Amino acid sequence: MKIILMRHGEAQPRAPSDALRELTERGEKEVIANAGRMQALVDIEMLISSPYIRARQTAGLVQQQLPQELAITNWQEITPSGDCAVVFDKICAAEMAGILLVTHQPFISKFINYLTGSSVAMGTASVVAIENELLMVGCGEVQWQIHNN
Repeated sequence: MKIILMRHGEAQPRAPSDALRELTERGEKEVIANAGRMQALVDIEMLISSPYIRARQTAGLVQQQLPQELAITNWQEITPSGDCAVVFDKICAAEMAGILLVTHQPFISKFINYLTGSSVAMGTASVVAIENELLMVGCGEVQWQIHNN
């Protein structure tokens, strides 16, 4: 299984709540650039987003860049305070060959470490692809990464 993780683009520093922070113009540009760069590298069957606005906006921009039509599914479990074990169980239960999750810090860094035992610096709009053929915690391998220039 390939698990692709993308952090949302740059967001406004303030909003009535963290969940309501929207992408900035710069954030939209970095998402579009990195989504375009990853397009040739990605074969996914499911596009999942955190329900937070900035993640949904990021997923929408990625969706426009994909060669195939995919609906966006929202998972509450991939918000900044998400639980790695719960998310991994949901991914395994989905039985898909390729899944793209659009999520946040600190969850994304914790989840990469949970899957691979590795640390990857994930700036805004960064993308990492993890292959996990055994579907076991800690057995994933980072295949490629895309970061802002």
